[in-house]
Amino acid sequence: MQSTLNRQVIDITTADDDEVMLLPSVLLSDASCEALNAIQVLDDIASLLYIISNNQLSEHQYQAMARFAYETVTHTSQAQYDLLQRLNEPLEQSKFGTVEVK
Repeated sequence: MQSTLNRQVIDITTADDDEVMLLPSVLLSDASCEALNAIQVLDDIASLLYIISNNQLSEHQYQAMARFAYETVTHTSQAQYDLLQRLNEPLEQSKFGTVEVK
């Protein structure tokens, strides 16, 4: 029986790579999107902290922005943790093992 799979393999390994793992590109795409999201959240929080440090908000605005920052960081942290769990599945089978959250 002939395989009907039509896959493109992109090899970015180097000569000294002694262990290679094939992963679906969607996993790397998801990881890149999650990393970009985390970067954007950190940039937003940096902007918020700059505004706060310059006393540019009212008391009510400070409270609202603190709630917003808390919810955003909590959501982003959970998304990063979920991504780590997905990446740990193939890593578990490698010589490197999983990355543990402490």
